[in-house]
Amino acid sequence: MSHFLVSDEVHSMLNKGWNIVTFGAEKVLLTQVHGSQCGGINPTPCVTASVWDGEEKAWRSTGAEWE
Repeated sequence: MSHFLVSDEVHSMLNKGWNIVTFGAEKVLLTQVHGSQCGGINPTPCVTASVWDGEEKAWRSTGAEWE
């Protein structure tokens, strides 16, 4: 479990590891999560990418489908 202090609030996510990268003007939080979140089992590779929306005070991410 990792805890992130953002805008004076603590936000937590169960994960195996994380990193922050710069993508254009955005700072993106990448987290390696349990494979069951990607339709697999624990060793299945699975990641999330989230950005902080300061105006709405919420994390933004998507579950877009590959075609």
